[in-house]
Amino acid sequence: MNKKAQLIMQILVFVIGLIIIGLVLLFGYSELQNLNERRCDTQRIQFGTQLLNEIQRNRGIGTSTVVQLGVPCEVEQVCFAGRNILTDNQGLGPTSFSGTVRQTTQNIIISSIQTNTQELRGDQTNVWTVTTTGIVEPIERFSTESAPIQTAADSILCVDAQRGNIRVRLQGQGQTTRVLEAP
Repeated sequence: MNKKAQLIMQILVFVIGLIIIGLVLLFGYSELQNLNERRCDTQRIQFGTQLLNEIQRNRGIGTSTVVQLGVPCEVEQVCFAGRNILTDNQGLGPTSFSGTVRQTTQNIIISSIQTNTQELRGDQTNVWTVTTTGIVEPIERFSTESAPIQTAADSILCVDAQRGNIRVRLQGQGQTTRVLEAP
């Protein structure tokens, strides 16, 4: 083989090597993103399960417990709607919320409550997470049937996450659990 052919062969091998390395990096980045999403989904399921267990465990009349729970990825608030808010939502508005809540978050939760009331006429979502990017998502396992809760003054209580945790006081009411912001 002459020198010119060897040079072309080396350049071709180098280009093919760069393409392979680029594809490996691209695939690796994509898989890391998927892994992070799965981790967040797992944390979300664990959070929902732990919160549901705590609410059900603290239904007994006279029980009062402060619970601290780790929140899923990027969650900055957890919002709870009491049973009365869900059944009589005609006057829902900014005064229905306790805690500092973005206007867009209020609108999404109010819309969710009103849509559920019109469509379902029964079991409704009553707990939502709010991410740092403003995404509001219901916790699917929570509903008026699985976790009947009340909030103070029948408002929608939004609790801020502090260092990846929320603290709430759970007070047993017999059939329901009252959720209050813990000091």
